[in-house]
Amino acid sequence: MKSEYLVRQSFKANAWFTILSGIIGAIVQYYVWHAIAPSQDINMLVTYGLMAIVLSTVIPTTETAKKLGKNINDGQIGSILAKPVTISQVMLGRSIGTLIYDLIYKLMPLTIIYAVFFRQVLQFNQVNMLILLLSIVLSWLIAWLIGMIIGFCAFITVRVNGLLALNGGLMVILGGAAIPINIYPPLIKVIAEWSPFYAIGYIPLSLVTGMNQTTISMLILHQLIWLGIIFLVYAVISKMVLNRLSIMGG
Repeated sequence: MKSEYLVRQSFKANAWFTILSGIIGAIVQYYVWHAIAPSQDINMLVTYGLMAIVLSTVIPTTETAKKLGKNINDGQIGSILAKPVTISQVMLGRSIGTLIYDLIYKLMPLTIIYAVFFRQVLQFNQVNMLILLLSIVLSWLIAWLIGMIIGFCAFITVRVNGLLALNGGLMVILGGAAIPINIYPPLIKVIAEWSPFYAIGYIPLSLVTGMNQTTISMLILHQLIWLGIIFLVYAVISKMVLNRLSIMGG
C-alpha cells in the first residue's frame, strides 16, 4: 500500500491532468445543463454532474484491471503467488495505496475548486455522512471486484482494453456517470436499476443530490446484494484462473 502511494507520487503530472480534465468537465456540465434543463432543476443537475466527476476519480476498476492484466501477461503473477499473502490481498493493498493518493491529489483539489467556483449552484441533499461514506465504500468495493474480474480475463483475452471500454460505456449508461438515471426512459431506467453499475455510480450520487425516492436502507441493501453477487463471481473466476496457472506451473 505504501509503496504504491510512493510510486504514484512520482507521476504527479497525471494528477494535474486529471484535475484539469475535471475542471473542463465541470464547465461543460454547467453550460450544457443551463442550455437544456428546466430552470428549477439546473442546480441539482449541475451538482450531480460535478459529483459524478469527483466520484470517477476514485473508482478503481480500470487501474485494478490493468495492473492485474499486466501482471498476468508479463509473468509477474507467479512471483505474487509465491508470496505468503493472497493475490487479492496484494492487489487490494495496491488499490488502497492508489486510493489514498487519489484522495489527496485528485479528489480534494477538485472538491475545493468546485466549492469555490460553483458554490452558488451546488445543491446537496441532507444525508447522514456515515451512510454516505458506507455507500461510497460499497461502491468502491464493487468496482474493485469488477476490476479484478476483468484483470483475470487477461489470462484468456491477453488484453483487457476491450473489456474496460465496455465497462466504461456501461458505467456511463447504466451507472449514471453522465446523466442522472431518474430522467431516463422507463425501460432503460429499469435495466439500469438491475445492474451493478447502478450500485457503483448512481446510488452514492443520488444520496448526495437527493434524486432517488427509494429509501436509504433499500439503496444500501441494493449495494450489499450486488457486492455479494460480484464477490461470488470473482471467487469462481479467480479460483479457475489460479488453478489453471498452478497446473501450468505458474
